[in-house]
Amino acid sequence: MEGINIPQRNREATIKKLIEATGKIITREGFTALGINNIATEAGVSKVLIYRYFGDLNGLIKEYAISKDYWLTEGFNLLEQTNPPLLEFFQTAIVGQVRYLRNNPDLQEMMRWELSEKNEVTEYIAKIREERSTEMLEKLKRFLPSDRYDLSAIATLLSSGIMYLILRSKTVQYFNGIDITSEEGWQRIENAARFMTELLLQASDQNR
Repeated sequence: MEGINIPQRNREATIKKLIEATGKIITREGFTALGINNIATEAGVSKVLIYRYFGDLNGLIKEYAISKDYWLTEGFNLLEQTNPPLLEFFQTAIVGQVRYLRNNPDLQEMMRWELSEKNEVTEYIAKIREERSTEMLEKLKRFLPSDRYDLSAIATLLSSGIMYLILRSKTVQYFNGIDITSEEGWQRIENAARFMTELLLQASDQNR
């Protein structure tokens, strides 16, 4: 099998199957259930292909994690492709983060795993995310009318608050009187995030 040249289209389809299979197992059983054999079985492909395309199990998990992370994919692409006004970018990106995380239970499991374990994969994910988010924030700072406000700290509070509430919603219904398991509750949070970013830019503009 090592001497066979696999067409690029088949290679990409197989990689996609393996990444999707990884996500399904994580959602169903958690990260501790991941293994070469069960991922290959879930994907319906030979386990040899995991070694061929990803090197090992950790390589596959890293690729999966990078493909699912909001700020490494959707958020960064939004800035790169559209270069929108700062307020529009902030509001679109933050609301996008809310909806993306809420609609991806496997990503939520990955975040819980990162919080509870420190290993080769979680350290790699954190390193790549930090590099990409720092790059994004540096680009955004050029559009900020004033340097009086710490954009990195503000973005950290907003982003981490969203992540916490989404993870918390699995075990509690209310937070400060807001139903974080309901669409109505999350609409209030989205509206608040838009309002906060608008206030930030207004204040920054007034203090140029």
